[in-house]
Amino acid sequence: MQQKQLIWLGGSLVALLALAFASGTFGREISTVDVPALSISSEQIEHFEIVTSDSSIFTLEKQNGIWHITSPIQDVADSLTVERFTQNLDDIRLESVVSTNVKKYDSYGVGENSKHVNIAWGRNKKTFHVGDSGPDFQSFYLRMGGDSRVFLSSGRLNLPENLDTWRNKLVITLVPEIVNQIAVSTPATTYEVNRNGSVWKVVEDGDESTIESAKIMEWMDRFAPLEATAFINDMPAAEVKAEATHQIHFSMPGGGTQTIWIVDAENELAATVSGKAATFRLSPALLDTFIPDPDDLTDD
Repeated sequence: MQQKQLIWLGGSLVALLALAFASGTFGREISTVDVPALSISSEQIEHFEIVTSDSSIFTLEKQNGIWHITSPIQDVADSLTVERFTQNLDDIRLESVVSTNVKKYDSYGVGENSKHVNIAWGRNKKTFHVGDSGPDFQSFYLRMGGDSRVFLSSGRLNLPENLDTWRNKLVITLVPEIVNQIAVSTPATTYEVNRNGSVWKVVEDGDESTIESAKIMEWMDRFAPLEATAFINDMPAAEVKAEATHQIHFSMPGGGTQTIWIVDAENELAATVSGKAATFRLSPALLDTFIPDPDDLTDD
């Protein structure tokens, strides 16, 4: 009787082991239990620091409700990029623990030299080592500073390693309704557009012509707002101003002026504006829309 029980127990054990191997249990280092819940709300984040895989460091801070890059440059941050990042944080869910073996960190992309982000809100701080993609597109490996576990996480954590991606590419936000004069200078001509009440007129070489209001508003709407495609970091704004081939000066009542300086290079436009130290890259195909021919503005 006892022998039959042992045989039965032995058979059951073999069956259980076979089932465990078939389900991949022995292929996993750690079980899926003991997975913590993240408790970070995007609205609470006030500061974060990105350390890229090449050890570059970008620091961003919320100041008076607006995100700014504070290092390695001083600039307004791109709100959509920051929003995407913080929304990703809200959506992250830790699914399982895949390893606690330090020697395997690099194989998951979460080693000490991997890209990571240090996040601060109130008195709280947390470090996320953002690793490689997981088994599917909507998963990735994650390790938190001070925790030896590597987690398989659902979602994505958008963490661009190019500083320019985090910068605000807004060149100018014009308010057409308050502009009363536009002065334009190009290699070919110089002209002014003036408003007297509701009537707009263009003056070129001493000749004055009436402008269609719809056309002048359509022109100014191209700057309300105007966003660049990228930055030109090897051409300082002072150089753009000194070498500008095209200039547009928008004047407002009371003496305020916003100026755009443009250098028409062979394959790109380099531009800068009043009050900003950045040099923006614009498409050369847009130059004619930025500075139209005066004849195209006048009444037919």
